[in-house]
Amino acid sequence: MSTQNFDGTTTTRKSDPETARTETDALRRDAQETARDMSETVVGEAHARADAAKEGVADEISSVSRALRKASDELRDGSAQERTFGAAASSMADFADTVRDKDLGQMVDDLGDFARRNPVAFLGGAALLGFAGVRMAKASRRARLSEEASGRPGDGQPSYGGGQGLASASAHPSMTRTGKGETS
Repeated sequence: MSTQNFDGTTTTRKSDPETARTETDALRRDAQETARDMSETVVGEAHARADAAKEGVADEISSVSRALRKASDELRDGSAQERTFGAAASSMADFADTVRDKDLGQMVDDLGDFARRNPVAFLGGAALLGFAGVRMAKASRRARLSEEASGRPGDGQPSYGGGQGLASASAHPSMTRTGKGETS
C-alpha cells in the first residue's frame, strides 16, 4: 500500500498484519534480551550471596577450631583430652580451609558423593541438623514472645532453658544450704 505525503513523495507502508508481526518480533527480542540480562543479574547475585555465606561458615568453623585449640592448650600436656581437643582443632581448621577453597558446586557434588557412600551417616547428620534448626527456631520464637510480653527488647540472646536456670538457689530445695527449702 502506497500513500502520497504532503511534500509530494510516496511512502510504501506495510499492510497491518505485516506491521503487527514485525513489531511483535521486535518486542519478543527485547523481552528475551531483558529476561537474559535479569537472569544473569540474579545468578550473579546468588553466587555473591553464596560465596559470602560460605565465607561466614568457614569463619565460624575457624572460630570453633580456635576455641578447641585454646581449650587444648589449657589442658595437661600429653593427656588424652589434650590430644583429642588438639586433633579436633586441627580437623576443624582443615575443614574450614576446604570450605574456603572449594566452589559451591564442588561442595554439593562432594556432599552427594558422601551421601551415596554413607547413606546412614548422611541421614543421621541431616536429622541432627534438623533437630538443631528446630531447637534454634523454638528458642528464637520464645525469646521474641518474651520480648513482646515484657514490652522491652531483650539482649538478643536465645533463651534455651525457658528462663529457668541455676541462677536462683531457692528455686529447688536441694539447691539450698540446708536442703529443706530454707535459706539460712
